[in-house]
Amino acid sequence: MWKQWVGRCYGILIIGCVIASVAAGCRRVTAVHPADHTLVVGIPADPHHLDPRIGTDKASYDFHRLLYSGLIQRDRSDRLVPDIAERWERLDDRTFRFYLRPDVTFHDGRRLTARDVKYTYMSILKGRVQTLKRGAFDDLEGVTVVSDRVVDFHLRRPNSSFLINLTLGIVPEGYEWQPGKLPMGSGPFRMVTMRRGVEYVMVPHSNYHGPKPRIRRLILRVIPDMMVRWLELRKGTLDLVMSGWSPDILRHVDEVPHLKAVRRPSSNIAYITFNLRNPYLRDHRVREALALAVDRKTIIQAFFMNSARLADSLLYPGHWAYVPAKKRLSYNPRRARELLDAAGYPDPDGPGPAMRFRLVYKTSTNPFRLEIAQVLQYELKQVGIDLRIESLEWGTFYHDITHGNFDMYTIVRVGISDPDIFTLVFHSGFYPPHGANRGFYRNPELDRLLDEARRIYDPAERRRRYARVQAIIRHDLPCLYLWYEPNIAIMKKTVHGFDFYPNADYYTLVRVYKSE
Repeated sequence: MWKQWVGRCYGILIIGCVIASVAAGCRRVTAVHPADHTLVVGIPADPHHLDPRIGTDKASYDFHRLLYSGLIQRDRSDRLVPDIAERWERLDDRTFRFYLRPDVTFHDGRRLTARDVKYTYMSILKGRVQTLKRGAFDDLEGVTVVSDRVVDFHLRRPNSSFLINLTLGIVPEGYEWQPGKLPMGSGPFRMVTMRRGVEYVMVPHSNYHGPKPRIRRLILRVIPDMMVRWLELRKGTLDLVMSGWSPDILRHVDEVPHLKAVRRPSSNIAYITFNLRNPYLRDHRVREALALAVDRKTIIQAFFMNSARLADSLLYPGHWAYVPAKKRLSYNPRRARELLDAAGYPDPDGPGPAMRFRLVYKTSTNPFRLEIAQVLQYELKQVGIDLRIESLEWGTFYHDITHGNFDMYTIVRVGISDPDIFTLVFHSGFYPPHGANRGFYRNPELDRLLDEARRIYDPAERRRRYARVQAIIRHDLPCLYLWYEPNIAIMKKTVHGFDFYPNADYYTLVRVYKSE
């Protein structure tokens, strides 16, 4: 059974890692930094784009939070709090006014003003930059500079979720991104060197308006392979890795005297997106069969040691708009076969080798994700579906999924705080390149409910709309919710001050320091 196979694979990987680390110990290991309060962090992927108006992947977001500041930001409880703005107010249902701090400067020392704020948002609105984030500002009519420190946002119609979009990093007026150019923001860190695919070096922004970083230099080193990151931690050439872990690694941390682990619940959700332009996946019965063929509980037990939670919504349990499913999908391969037969795709030779049809499943080169993909492949084969896996490096994978070049793929969405995320992911007005409805799903009733929810400021009324939204998506299955993944970080015991944001936000590195 695949569960035993997974256990053997992990044993081989860990044994290989230990042998490699012993071999490495026979050589002289040169420390990559002296006792100068440099923090070396291993990251699994390059950021797709360092311009905060353009990058939408998790790696890009992590960099944006370190390099840029927004009008507002989210705290550890996912509440909106001031950042560049000292405060804000709603003048009427369609106008928000922001009052800026007087002490905010860009990394080059120039003071940040309301003109920079206007330029950042209008460059998106007027198409000066091509970005998937454009759809989030469809209701923004314009931005007015009232004074250097006061700026107004004018909406075409009431939009209760608009504020969440104002966490976007502000760039200087006239800023245009050029490949290889160092980013220019006003965040807690300033980039000094970068080598794509290798490492990014940052130092504290000396005039940062918020909490001052407690380290003198931050090195983000790109190490795509999880086992290599583990080896580098064991050797001491990394101080911290705060994402990209298989939960199975936790059982080995105690074996290394100089390492410790931090694990927290998260809002991060993994789900499979179906491309409804595919003639097989267009049929609801096929999508339901796929959902019934995946044994999510056993995958959670085998891969996450029960530290992940079954998911039934983009929103995590405990979110104010989350409504649990009345009836959850359960593993039922027999029913899956019946649905495929009813859809007109009989198994040509019963339990024999011939398959009903083939689908292409795209995933990254991350070994953990690839192993899960192989389990999905095995389970779908049991109901007569040939799942061909395409494992792609991150840049190619991200390009394909954002351009609709897939049958199925899995992604972990992070940082969800406002229920308007349903609009971006499922509204028919948000097909790529203007949104993230990458499966090209359409439901007129859902579109209407999402439009209504955006216009309502009363939380109770909004929640009623989103309860229905969640019920429709669970029925239509444009995607299969898998699980909410835990946040896991592993670090040296000399690293202090670390704690997770719910979305594993790298802004927490501002608080981190080292003892020698």
